[in-house]
Amino acid sequence: ILLYLWAMNGAGTIGWALCLLYAVCCVLRLARFNAMVGDPGLPPWAHNYFTGVPAPAAAGLAILPMILTFYFEAGAFSGIFNSPVVVDAFLGTVSFLMVSKVPTFSVKKLRVPRQFALPMMLLIATATGFLVTETWATLGLLGIVYLSSIPFSIVTFARLSKRGGPSEEELEEQDEEL
Repeated sequence: ILLYLWAMNGAGTIGWALCLLYAVCCVLRLARFNAMVGDPGLPPWAHNYFTGVPAPAAAGLAILPMILTFYFEAGAFSGIFNSPVVVDAFLGTVSFLMVSKVPTFSVKKLRVPRQFALPMMLLIATATGFLVTETWATLGLLGIVYLSSIPFSIVTFARLSKRGGPSEEELEEQDEEL
């Protein structure tokens, strides 16, 4: 509804249909996630990936044109990101990515090695500071970084699939080292 009221109402029926498509794809994505939880057929390393873009990340990607519009409000790019055509393209792409089988990185089981704990805390504190002071730039950058990570997740997933990935024993050894 937010995107429709902001830019998609200018696209008429197509704008409303794409907003509904997004909602339906979100429901399908959540249903698939619930159906796949604890799937014993997956190799152990596959739990480091989502199948498709998760719903919360998709929500951030769907409003990325709005965020970029707010950031470039008075600049050279003002008026580009709030175009119904651009928002249509983003919304359609994000809807497809949610229900696709594209592997995306999952940080749910990410463990930070002890030697990187302090740098990670400093990075998070700095990012939080930027989020408070430069909200639209930080959110836009986070969205762009996430979009940019998708091709890398596809490549690493394919590489692991091809070689079979690490065994359960190797994964347990890595956990013990951390």
